[in-house]
Amino acid sequence: MKAEEILKDVESGLTGEIKSDMDYLAGCMKKYSELEDFEVKKEVLKGVQQMMFRVSPEEAKRIAGRSVAAMQAHYKNILDIAMGYTKERNADKVIETLEPEIERFERDEKGYEDTDEVEHFVFTQPMETVLYKFKFKTNKKILRPVEPVTDFYFLYGVAKKVKGDNDAAIDALSKASRWNPVACGIWLEYADYIRERGDLDTFMEIVEKAFEYAFLPGDLARCYAAFSRFFFERGHMEIAIACMQMSFMFVKKPNPFATIMYKEIEKQVEPEALKPKSVAQIAEILKKSKIPYTPDKDVIGLAFTHGKKCLESGEKRPALYYLRIVFNLTHDPKVEELIKEAEALPDEA
Repeated sequence: MKAEEILKDVESGLTGEIKSDMDYLAGCMKKYSELEDFEVKKEVLKGVQQMMFRVSPEEAKRIAGRSVAAMQAHYKNILDIAMGYTKERNADKVIETLEPEIERFERDEKGYEDTDEVEHFVFTQPMETVLYKFKFKTNKKILRPVEPVTDFYFLYGVAKKVKGDNDAAIDALSKASRWNPVACGIWLEYADYIRERGDLDTFMEIVEKAFEYAFLPGDLARCYAAFSRFFFERGHMEIAIACMQMSFMFVKKPNPFATIMYKEIEKQVEPEALKPKSVAQIAEILKKSKIPYTPDKDVIGLAFTHGKKCLESGEKRPALYYLRIVFNLTHDPKVEELIKEAEALPDEA
């Protein structure tokens, strides 16, 4: 049978009674997870999951997650293969591995259409979900596609860039950002491809957007390296140096993008100009240039609020997760004390 026929048959068995329908749909998930045809199985399980969500969103997340494990393993294997070729710098093999999966996903993408109640995204970190809901002012339920589509598009785009196809690379990164619109790293990669087109203003706009989503020190370091690139290209060396030095402050190991900037700036200025500046001096230069000299206030505020709330309710792991985000960006001793409180909480079952 075709997937459409199976789903029509499944839907005809719904009664409108929540418990009965959830038990029925859970049985359908188990039954059709044994289909041999992977494509039919994927489409059927996706459709049943959406029915479950309409009936009872919370139960859907609990039950459906168990039933798609086989598909997730299948896609993880593909992703691992592509990652291996990426590390080997074999762009041809990355493209060969991912292109059929991307084409298949795009044929079936209508199965992930958003509704008034539901949106589909591939968020890999809890903080990404928090940021998205706040920045985009939405309380819709978020469902995650089975396919790791953001990673597919990202690796595919990088491979296309290596092959010299900048337009295809930009298109792939744009699609990756659709599935994770708050992924700082994707936006920064995308921005760099735009810069290579010669559009420096759009490059800066995208970097500023990426900065609003940076909640890891490495991402912030790369944002400041990108700011440095902008001012270097515009000939404002003092600002470029300040941004580059700011980038170095957020990571123990020099950020590769900032290292590249350092070497390029070094060729253009006297050694004295590269003398390390104090935090206050850098902040003053950035302030005058309208460049943020602290992490995004919403990122800090959201992470702190969630961390404090989890701490107060005794949720050890999420409390540590959010509070460590704040501390790694600010090194605030008061936050460090809260982390110690969270570490003292009993481990969760």
